[in-house]
Amino acid sequence: MRVDRTLGRLTRSVALFARASLATAFLTSASLGSPAGAAQDATNALAAAFNGFGQDVFAVLERKPGNLVFSPYSVGVAMAMTMSGAGGDTQSEMLKAMRFTQTPSAIEATNGELAALLKSYGRAPPAEASPEEQCRKINMPAADCVKRLRAALKPPAAPTELEIANALMITPKGDDAKIVSPQYASLLQKAYAAAIFQEASLQSVNQWAAGATRDKIDPFLRRIDPDAIAVILDAVYFKGTWETPFDAVRTKDGAFTLASGEVIQIPTMSITKPFALLAGAGFKAVRLPYQTPDLGMIIVLPDDAKRLDAVSAKLDAAGLAKLVPEVEAATSALLELKLPRFKAEFGANLKEPMQLAGLKLAFDPQNANFDGIAGRPLGPGTIYVSSVIHKATIEVTEEGTVAAAVTAVTITLKAAPMQPPLFAVDRPFLFYITDRKSGAILFQGRIEDPRQRVNDSIND
Repeated sequence: MRVDRTLGRLTRSVALFARASLATAFLTSASLGSPAGAAQDATNALAAAFNGFGQDVFAVLERKPGNLVFSPYSVGVAMAMTMSGAGGDTQSEMLKAMRFTQTPSAIEATNGELAALLKSYGRAPPAEASPEEQCRKINMPAADCVKRLRAALKPPAAPTELEIANALMITPKGDDAKIVSPQYASLLQKAYAAAIFQEASLQSVNQWAAGATRDKIDPFLRRIDPDAIAVILDAVYFKGTWETPFDAVRTKDGAFTLASGEVIQIPTMSITKPFALLAGAGFKAVRLPYQTPDLGMIIVLPDDAKRLDAVSAKLDAAGLAKLVPEVEAATSALLELKLPRFKAEFGANLKEPMQLAGLKLAFDPQNANFDGIAGRPLGPGTIYVSSVIHKATIEVTEEGTVAAAVTAVTITLKAAPMQPPLFAVDRPFLFYITDRKSGAILFQGRIEDPRQRVNDSIND
């Protein structure tokens, strides 16, 4: 049985797997290796805000059945970039709804530190020594030795690939293209390392998303609002190798119990080794480390297959913030771990989930304030967020995990009010005064010339 077909039937039973991978591996690692002192506190605070808002949105997404894959980090960065152009009540509401505890300028400064930390996991380790140095140590003729070593040696590969990319796509041409101010574009370049594209198209956005995710998300958008003036983009690509890969020889079909009680057979990996294990109220949690030890996947398994909703409800922003460090600190125990191979993909417009999570003014075409994007006062609702499209994918195999996510925030120019259809009585016409209930015509007539007051032919 093919795993991709099988996972289509697993509904939400693997939702927490993907949630742990993207929400935990991408974000909670920030608290483990970030710089000391105030910088560490700021980085952790920003990661906590991204996590918290992510759980608020995830809780709304969970109301519908099916597998979910979601990146709180990608969504958080894209919305933070958007907030950099907000003002007044719109900015205040975004700060509150997104759980930020820092000022907008502090968020912009801290983002660079958090991004640098996460990107550092994707750097290859330095070579132990150059070919010349190794040849000197073994006292071989330099020319021959160096030639042989250079032919044999390969650059050390990074155990983890973690790439983050941001972009500002300015979509219209002509005068509308001037609405996005150079100052706002410069701010995103400096604070978020965003690439700036002029006169961008749907094809431009999709090509960028495919390139930023190694073609894992392609195509991304189906359309762009014709009144859009900009698309703000964030993309994350992650490829991690397990600290101890599963032996593919041990992968066999195994039983998986759905929430309905149905038992199905799917390819299941198996490994025996010590893992950090935590027993909670109604669930158990285990952490699978990657070769970059600060990164790991936490799997939360309900004691009862029918209780996934109840367990997930406990893992809100506060619950997850408590669970992750507890699992990190848990004592390792020798386990025979069985984990299904799985692949899942999810896409959604996050507008409604964000509104239900308290983010409303940004989407309001009457009251949104994004004067910071324009660099000048435009008036309430002139530009607003029309959609937040998010797409994510994950694949878990014997070797490790590959995951990717893209978030697009579309900034739209409010269209001029539509003129109602014109019905100009500017030529001869008929009229009827009728009773709707009985159908009786009380009066009727013809007007050929509105200037004529009397048409009396009684005496004719």
